[in-house]
Amino acid sequence: MEKLEAVASLGQAELLRPARVRVALAANDRLKLYLSVLQAAHDHAQRGDAPALDLAREFAAAGVDAPWLAQLPATAYREGKELHVAGLDRLVALLAEDLRTMARPLEGDEDFDTRVDITNCGQCGTECQYLNGEALCDDGLCRLARCQAGFGNLDGDVDNGCEAVCEPENPGPEVCDEEDNDCDGMVDEGFDPMTDGENCGGCGNRCAFANAAGQCDMGSCRLVGCEAGFTDADGRP
Repeated sequence: MEKLEAVASLGQAELLRPARVRVALAANDRLKLYLSVLQAAHDHAQRGDAPALDLAREFAAAGVDAPWLAQLPATAYREGKELHVAGLDRLVALLAEDLRTMARPLEGDEDFDTRVDITNCGQCGTECQYLNGEALCDDGLCRLARCQAGFGNLDGDVDNGCEAVCEPENPGPEVCDEEDNDCDGMVDEGFDPMTDGENCGGCGNRCAFANAAGQCDMGSCRLVGCEAGFTDADGRP
């Protein structure tokens, strides 16, 4: 099954279907054996003196070598209306697993969510890849999530990925320092020098006044108001 899943990860679901059908048919043979074992357990519990049902041919046909399963019918007994069978939980687990295997050929490509699967984005086989970058599949469309360390998308064209070497002195999330810290081709994005009180008119220019509140207005700091107990007596902020 590991080989089948490897092929599935490449988006080749149609190639898998014949193999899955063969696997499902083998699961069907095992299911018939399991049900025969349950029937034999039921018969034994009903009539303990009845001769044991010979299931050697069914075991061989299903390719099952499980001594515990062959011995299971002999452990069955009734207690009132309840049927007790040693190892029944193991048998139920096998039944559930092979039922899923039998249904697998009918699942088609439902194993793949083409809305978010970067190896099958929008449709099977469409893989999201970007030069020196990390990709994501967003609602069936490939997008550049981020550039790898040391590279940047300086031309803004996602088709050629992160095409340029980018080695800022202060790498990481973008800060206002006149440098492209996150290597996305933009410098100091997210900072507005016209209104940013921490970077008013330029990076690092704080609108700070002694005993007063300041504000950045059109790239210039201005005093908004003095704190209680203080006044701007000379009119010079």
